[in-house]
Amino acid sequence: VNWNVPTTKSFELTGGTAASLECYADIQVWDASKSEYDHQQLKITIKGRCKNYEGGTIEAMNTTDASTTIEATYLKYELGGKETLEIDKYNSVFKINGVDKQATIRKNIGIN
Repeated sequence: VNWNVPTTKSFELTGGTAASLECYADIQVWDASKSEYDHQQLKITIKGRCKNYEGGTIEAMNTTDASTTIEATYLKYELGGKETLEIDKYNSVFKINGVDKQATIRKNIGIN
């Protein structure tokens, strides 16, 4: 995460602090059957912990370019309200379009 200027939140996200981010975007797609553009919401959920904070530099009339590095342990993509990708490092979950690719493995090793 890049910061233009120091904020209270940027300083809170240091030293192993848990982080949860939700990012939203609008995806424009061409609908050939209607000969027009359609719009779908993209939602990305990222959870993890903060590993590093770089304070950047302070110069007059310039951004600090500070940054926080987050180790992502959970990632989920939803496109048009449908779950397209979910990865959960600690619970051994890997789903593509709602299909859990790790379900059999978790069952075989007794994690359910």
